[in-house]
Amino acid sequence: AYVVYDIKSGKIIASREAKRVLPLASITKVMTSLVMTEQLGPKAEVVVKSTSSDNKAGLYIGERWQLANLSALTLVVSSNDGAQALADAGTSTSESILAMNDKARSLGLNSMYFTNPTGLDEEGSIGGRGTAEEVAKLFSYIIKTRPEILRPTKEEYLTKNSLETNHAVINTNKIIKQVPGILASKTGYTDLA
Repeated sequence: AYVVYDIKSGKIIASREAKRVLPLASITKVMTSLVMTEQLGPKAEVVVKSTSSDNKAGLYIGERWQLANLSALTLVVSSNDGAQALADAGTSTSESILAMNDKARSLGLNSMYFTNPTGLDEEGSIGGRGTAEEVAKLFSYIIKTRPEILRPTKEEYLTKNSLETNHAVINTNKIIKQVPGILASKTGYTDLA
């Protein structure tokens, strides 16, 4: 499925199965970053409470971050540990997931639904779902209201500092430099997606 969406007019220019509900995989992290930025603010301190064996960003337990920097790193390298740390920074992970679903409803993204902050499949169930049209509308909303969240995702390489150290990552979008005028990007892949 795909959508070519005009942000200014709100019209779909071209599409294929735009309203088909599909797993979002790591595109889920876009909603995680948006909701936590809106709830806590970009300068809030976030502490990494856990890490996994798939620690793409090299985060470590106890590492402290400014939310905006961790969000940027998380989206560019698709860090599951980063997304989890962002969600944990709220009242609780479950409350953060509820807030993600509430935000989807408030934006009229009625097929969009999240069960975790990363988009990872869990026990045969998807972490997030939505349509290509809804993803386009989510990106449009962020570009219009909080473009700083997605701005780093157009970069091929990114270096961001935690309060203790710096991290250099490569964008998971391998064709980022082949898309002229790109404003934002986010890859997503799971077996179910």
